Amino acid sequence: METGLEKNHHGGGRLKRLRCSVQNYDWGKKGTEGSEVARLYELNSGSDLELEKKKPFAEFWMGTHGSGPSFVVESGVENGDSIGSGSMGLKEWILKNPNVLGDGVLDKWGCDLPFLFKVQSFFFLYDFVCVVLEFMFWLSHECDFL
Repeated sequence: METGLEKNHHGGGRLKRLRCSVQNYDWGKKGTEGSEVARLYELNSGSDLELEKKKPFAEFWMGTHGSGPSFVVESGVENGDSIGSGSMGLKEWILKNPNVLGDGVLDKWGCDLPFLFKVQSFFFLYDFVCVVLEFMFWLSHECDFL
């Protein structure tokens, strides 16, 4: 029995599993300190992160960004299996399957997916606060409504 989640309304294709990327910025929470990003990455990649848990895990990225692209996982590939030569980057997969984006997205952005979904895990909020304040400062000088 089909749940409706297995098909999209444009291509009739099945949901695709992604292998995602992680960013290890200094402000991230270390894997040994309960980082949700480290936990998600370990579950998503199937890797045992014991050797890497002392690193800060700041952001778990899902998307097509060149610094941390996601890959479409081939059917039958299990967690922990390396991504083989037959796997494809999400950006390349979208170029070959543009109908999955929907008409509104295709009309506005074409086959480029300019979004990046992130899960963040902070240890030091200082860097995050600085980025927010810098953006607010820029916005206040560029826009008249603040």
